[in-house]
Amino acid sequence: MMGVSLTGEHEKKNWKYAAAVLLGAVLILLFALWFNRERGFYGPAYADDFRLWSNCMERTFFEMVCTARPITNAASWLLFHLCGTDYILYDWVLRSLLVAIAVQAYYVAMRISKSVLLGIGVGICTVVTQFSDYIRTQAFGLMEGLSHLFAVFVLYELFCVLNETDFSWKNWIGAGIFTLLAILTHERYMLLVASFVFVFLLRFWESGHPCFRMLVVPGVVLGLGVGWRLLQMGSSFLSAQGSDVRDTFDWAGFFERVWTAILYLLGVNTGEHWFCWTNWEQMPLVAQNLSCITLLTALLLVVLGSVLAFATQKGCTKHIVCNILFLVLYIGALIAISSSATRVELRWLYVPYVVALVLIVYVLREGISGSFEKIKNWGVQLVVGVLFVFYLAPYLSLQTYYAESYWQNYYYMEWSDSRYVYTRLIENQTEKDIWSKEDIWLVDRRLKDALPEEYLVVYDSNLKDGVPRLHLVRSSSEIPEAVDEQNSLVVYWQKRHCEHNFRLQPTQNGKERSLL
Repeated sequence: MMGVSLTGEHEKKNWKYAAAVLLGAVLILLFALWFNRERGFYGPAYADDFRLWSNCMERTFFEMVCTARPITNAASWLLFHLCGTDYILYDWVLRSLLVAIAVQAYYVAMRISKSVLLGIGVGICTVVTQFSDYIRTQAFGLMEGLSHLFAVFVLYELFCVLNETDFSWKNWIGAGIFTLLAILTHERYMLLVASFVFVFLLRFWESGHPCFRMLVVPGVVLGLGVGWRLLQMGSSFLSAQGSDVRDTFDWAGFFERVWTAILYLLGVNTGEHWFCWTNWEQMPLVAQNLSCITLLTALLLVVLGSVLAFATQKGCTKHIVCNILFLVLYIGALIAISSSATRVELRWLYVPYVVALVLIVYVLREGISGSFEKIKNWGVQLVVGVLFVFYLAPYLSLQTYYAESYWQNYYYMEWSDSRYVYTRLIENQTEKDIWSKEDIWLVDRRLKDALPEEYLVVYDSNLKDGVPRLHLVRSSSEIPEAVDEQNSLVVYWQKRHCEHNFRLQPTQNGKERSLL
């Protein structure tokens, strides 16, 4: 079997190479902090984040761990009890997580392509892509970020196994451990077990000698993942968040969502605007052109690299095909994972996008290195780096347009409005003696209905013993005439949205009792 070393001895002993690798990581770090300087987490903006904080407040650490997503809930509990409701601390934790994801993508791409410049390019794309927005702006971004790290580690470990001349258990077991961690973070990554079968079959096809012992690891991982979920969820390991996949899954919808996911990865936003900033029809012509240029450049680089690799490395053709097939199948498995739900969201396509970048830089490096065997390594790195810039430049321009035009994805205005109202209530509770009231009437037609009173507790733990009943009404005419004025508070407010700063204004109304 033709093996390709990912950890050459000459690299380990070359301090210049080590310095270049470290410099690349620092550049990714600084770029990530600069690009996201005005975009981040500003508190829970929708229901799931509120519920997560409520659970972290009300449950013990042991209760949070003994759930179907133990890693997600344990990490969330620890972070909540470390930061409280201080969204600034949360913001820095999520920013750090995004930096870790970008540096990981840089390192994996650099090792697989053997090019620091290509690694830096992949790291920059990982920072700016719209697929990263959920991690940056939501409390549940912690879950998506951790599962992303585990899934990319699985990719790297399995790629190492596929490129080993003699099979060793180190990377294989490492891939199994990271797969189990991903499953315990989010159940949808259970399908990653299929990637072990891909590697087993590809090694068998390349070498002609099957190693059936390899199947023990994915079998154990699948058994542990299913067993843990059955222990926590009951009769079905397919249950999730109050529903069962079998109740919502249909093949026609699945293939439709697969196509939607592919279009997302190709740069065509086909979903609702709150999932992807803006859909394709609403994008300006300049943004559409940038998206098309990015897509065509990526396809051209893949075709160019593949043709050159097959033409110049005929002795390694089968091995290169195995690597390309593995990366494509891994992307396919991740797309299938994201398409098994009732909709496709950008956050679920972050990992397949990073793997697609790895595929581009891998074939590009193989093609150029085979075509320019007589030039030094730094020359090859320079050539592939310049070629990748043709993809990076339009993609960076497109994502900069998104970042400047839209504050954040997954921004549910109604939930943010409600969060702001709650925050102002707490700020004014001493002066207005709010918590002594039995009922609070919030009058504004834009507020989302049926927000439980327990959300107030998230912002003020002193309310555990008694929370006023919240009533959300669209107008003051919906307030009953028999309201007890002594034990009730009516809050009127209007919102002016500018740079996401909110200001309360009094509204003149005959039923007015008290104003914030």
